Parts: sequence; structure tokens; C-alpha cells
Amino acid sequence: MIPARDAGEALALLLDLCGATGEALWLDEAQALGTKLLDTYFESTLPRGAAGIDWYEAQLGTGILLHSLGRCALLSKKS
Repeated sequence: MIPARDAGEALALLLDLCGATGEALWLDEAQALGTKLLDTYFESTLPRGAAGIDWYEAQLGTGILLHSLGRCALLSKKS
């Protein structure tokens, strides 16, 4: 079980590396990871609390995942 918080923080790290280095490679990796996270954590409107469970649980850090996915989408539009 991987909490949504951990997945969101991994995505945020890739986006931070993109911002710090200016290298498009990090954004490409973030986009690829974001696609996998969407497939893993979203089956309906609210994200799962963790991979491998079928319920929403806010205490598992879904907000961090949502923030990182939104940030990835905005950075992708700029490039």
C-alpha cells in the first residue's frame, strides 16, 4: 500500500528538479509518473487514499497528490 502522500511527494520532487535545473527531462519524467498516478489513484471523482485500496482517505495525503498533479499540468502547459 503506497499512500497518496508519498506518490504526490515523488511527483513534487521531479517538478522541483525541473525548476531547479531547467532541464525538460525532469518534466517529461513527471508527466510520465503523473499518468501512472492517475491510473493508480483515480477511478472516480475522489482519489484513493493509497494504492491497493478502494476508498478515499484524506489523512493519507490525497491533497499533496492533487496539488502535485495540478502543478504538473500547469508546468506542462508552459512548455
